[in-house]
Amino acid sequence: MKRLKDGFTLIELLVSLGIMGLVIVSFNSLFFATLKGSKKADIQQKMKQSGDYALNVMATKIRNAQSVSVCSANSLTIVNPDGSTSAFSLGGNQIIADGSGLTDSVFIASAPPVSGKVFSCPVPPLDKPQLVTVSFILSKTGAIEETVQESFQTMVSPRSY
Repeated sequence: MKRLKDGFTLIELLVSLGIMGLVIVSFNSLFFATLKGSKKADIQQKMKQSGDYALNVMATKIRNAQSVSVCSANSLTIVNPDGSTSAFSLGGNQIIADGSGLTDSVFIASAPPVSGKVFSCPVPPLDKPQLVTVSFILSKTGAIEETVQESFQTMVSPRSY
């Protein structure tokens, strides 16, 4: 008498469930790793835009200034073409702008924090223009995969030298 085989054995079912479980776990790991990577890229993009904006505004104001009146590691005061003054300073982990013609009083919000020596103004030789170096670091610390740090730097001299 011939016996018909109409189904799967218990071992076949367990093996196929185990393989499906491994595939699902692998897919979930890949999916969540992709989400973390895109979140880090989004944070980095926003940080880069914020830093570039602050650097561009400061460089433009310094370039159009008559002179630099006060320069220290964390503050810079410039004399504008109309004789008024504008000041940039690092305070409370923010770059703050004060003065004539500045529409934004805070360029970079408290997150991400700003660190590093922001301004440097070495004394130039008599026949050379004043040169101002603006540099700062933005960093956001989260989980190990989400730690992002960007550094920004430019060198600018006032036009009226």
